[in-house]
Amino acid sequence: MATPKPRREQARPDGVFADFEVEDYLENRPLIQALAVSEEIARVTIARLTHEHSVTRRELEKTQRILSDFRISHEQDTGDQRTSIARLEESLAASRHRLEEQGRQTTVAIIVAWAGTVLVGFGVNLVTGGDQEPLGVGLLGLGALVEGVAFFIPRRAERQAVGTLT
Repeated sequence: MATPKPRREQARPDGVFADFEVEDYLENRPLIQALAVSEEIARVTIARLTHEHSVTRRELEKTQRILSDFRISHEQDTGDQRTSIARLEESLAASRHRLEEQGRQTTVAIIVAWAGTVLVGFGVNLVTGGDQEPLGVGLLGLGALVEGVAFFIPRRAERQAVGTLT
């Protein structure tokens, strides 16, 4: 009795990333381990960026509450109070901008990390196949470099955001 050939799978259901053959991964421990490491790096990056996103969102909500409370309690303010409201509105706008920028940076970092994972996967395939080992090693190195870049993308955005606040 012949075993059915595994169907083609995609990294994500929406087809954003490259297809791969399931049989390439069956009983191929080095490839599976490399993908597990790449997946863990991606998960750690996603978790960190999700946390940063939620912290910024809480800051934004806190600033919105402060601004709302301030407006309600001081509707007939003097010129000094109006200046404070303007500063809070500027702070709110800056928080919104940082939140939007972190969202964009998170998306870019995730896409770059997945691209690195795909490169590592292809590299492991080529290295374990034997006939194109140098190309496989090159893809492994390139994948590792791409994942390293994905790790530093959000940090670059943070440094730029901090620089604009001072």
